[in-house]
Amino acid sequence: MTWTAIVEAHGYNVLHEDAIRLFHLMISDGFTPNHFSFKVVLSICRKAGFVDEACQIFSVTTRKYKLEASEEHYCIMIELLNMHGRFEEAERFTQMKSLLSQGTTCLLFSCFGFELNELDWLQSD
Repeated sequence: MTWTAIVEAHGYNVLHEDAIRLFHLMISDGFTPNHFSFKVVLSICRKAGFVDEACQIFSVTTRKYKLEASEEHYCIMIELLNMHGRFEEAERFTQMKSLLSQGTTCLLFSCFGFELNELDWLQSD
């Protein structure tokens, strides 16, 4: 059984904190995250509402491990930030890596449920 499968199983069983702890343990044991493990841990953070943890993991994974984030990774981050009212940060993610069309789509889809007046910041100047 792989590290990622163990982390994912914990997340699936709503043991979010344990899953994140195991992710950090796997890294400290020398495992280098790949695109799939990156997606798994970000998805767990999204499910659990661990916004700051997801931001830290995103930063470390892309900078320290030089893993290029995919559109899917960016969409997870955009949705998570938006769900927790961090609209400006979510918008910044849409502007990274030429994700404007895909990122904006993720951003807008994650806005459903908010009142339109809460989205005034999306309008251009």
